Amino acid sequence: MRGFPIVLANPRDPAVSIEHYITYENLGIAYIAAALRREGFSAAIVDAYARAISAAEAVAEVAAAKPALVGLTATYQSLGEAYETARLIKAAVPGAHVCMGGEHATYSARAILGEEPAIDSICRGEGEQTMVDLARTLPDGDLGSIPGLTFRDGAPGAGTAIRDNPPRPPIADLDAIAFPVRDTLAWCKATDRHALIGLLGSRGCAYDCHFCNAFDYFRSGIGPAWRKRSPKNIVDELEMLCHRYYNRSAHEPIHFYDANFIYPTPAGREWAGAIAEEIISRKLELNFAVYCRADSFSDGDEEFATLLARAGLRSAFIGLEAGSQEMLDRYHKRTSVEQNHWVLSFLRAHGVETVTNGFIMFSPYSSLADVRANGRFLLDTGQASFWNLTGRLQLFPGVKLVDTLRRDGLLLPSYAHQRIHDYEFTEPKVALLVDRLDFGDHLAPSRENHLVRYIRMVHFEIEQRLAARAREGRAVHGPAAAEGHAVTLAIEKARRVIDQANYDFFLASVDLAEAGWDESRFQAMRAAYLDGFEARLDDLLETFNRYLDAVDRAVEGDGATAAAGR
Repeated sequence: MRGFPIVLANPRDPAVSIEHYITYENLGIAYIAAALRREGFSAAIVDAYARAISAAEAVAEVAAAKPALVGLTATYQSLGEAYETARLIKAAVPGAHVCMGGEHATYSARAILGEEPAIDSICRGEGEQTMVDLARTLPDGDLGSIPGLTFRDGAPGAGTAIRDNPPRPPIADLDAIAFPVRDTLAWCKATDRHALIGLLGSRGCAYDCHFCNAFDYFRSGIGPAWRKRSPKNIVDELEMLCHRYYNRSAHEPIHFYDANFIYPTPAGREWAGAIAEEIISRKLELNFAVYCRADSFSDGDEEFATLLARAGLRSAFIGLEAGSQEMLDRYHKRTSVEQNHWVLSFLRAHGVETVTNGFIMFSPYSSLADVRANGRFLLDTGQASFWNLTGRLQLFPGVKLVDTLRRDGLLLPSYAHQRIHDYEFTEPKVALLVDRLDFGDHLAPSRENHLVRYIRMVHFEIEQRLAARAREGRAVHGPAAAEGHAVTLAIEKARRVIDQANYDFFLASVDLAEAGWDESRFQAMRAAYLDGFEARLDDLLETFNRYLDAVDRAVEGDGATAAAGR
């Protein structure tokens, strides 16, 4: 191996409750590890998130390698844990250079270096070549020669200069990049754990929505906004994943993490369609999930949607964002409320579930009319979870709305990269509503968000498989099958009861805000609403378990009948 040991670490996210934990690998460090190994460096991965281990446990493994370079990724949610990890690394391996990367670090490079002495440098944007250059340059080379790096020039302390090197041009040929290493998946396979499998077919986003920073992240403001791998290269990776790691289950499709998998352009459709055709031609049996927009499909796309479904498209996360046209326009979304409604029905009709979607209930510019329109939209589309009804805009560094709010005098002086809600609302009544609907002290809304999504995904997938059996002449019959159909209706009814209760409480709160507010009345409403919350969730879960039992009995009974016939 070339040079010195390198460790890439992904910290835990302390905001994620262990009971709702889903194991998934971090593709960012997996790509960087692949690039380093291709150049002959020893690059180990310590994924504390995937393995649900503490910072202390992760650092013990990092220190055992005695690395000279540690790459540390972080999100907004995991940044505090990343800081603690960096401090522990510095204490255990004093000479190690700690470089942080990721989307949040890219847009907050100077702030992070200014507030955390244990971080030595920031890798901005695409990290493969920057980290290879850093490994080649350490320990005594000139860090100022590495494009895409922000670093502290000298020991931490007052007056230490922070230098931003020029941005690194984006990688032109994504097919030339080594496939990400799959150490985390290998660990999951060896320890008999299930994990979400993901891949990235493209980088960047061609849309500059003003609440999002994806437009510039991968390209640092230079080069094309959207770059894509060839369909063959993508399906080569898919085929490898299927053969080595993919175990089909009811709720674990392979996830395409592209910011937008289906562009509403001829070139975008041709690319997505070519991927689907390549999957079908290789006879890969898989399910996959994508991110897309409300305008990713339109009238006349029936054949295109059918092709994607044949290839395995089962789930789409759609950036709906609002049920108010005024809010959509403020977000520079370039879609309509009508498109939001239409695409949900269209995809469902083609066997694609839309369980989880992007939605922002409150923005600094929201009026009570906007809020009412949003609530009604969520109820009408079956997405009136408490989570969706109360979510507010998150001002992550790099989003264009930061500058807009600053210009309009709505950005608070305290706003910083770790204070993403520090803004004012144009309507005081909306600000009061946002404050009172913050139920961070209660676990039921979080449980609802995870439970309802899980049930809807699994239920949808099972129904799709039962329908496929019927088309193949293997339809299940008998009392258990009939019970399954009946319980399906009961599941939908229980879910609608939850949505309606959420909406009723939400609407009553909006009415209260419009009328001038009555705190004692609100507290009584809140108590009554929460008193029934757990019972409604328990009823949904019990109903769903009855459905699973009925399906199991129906499938087993069908198998027994077939065996007797033989």
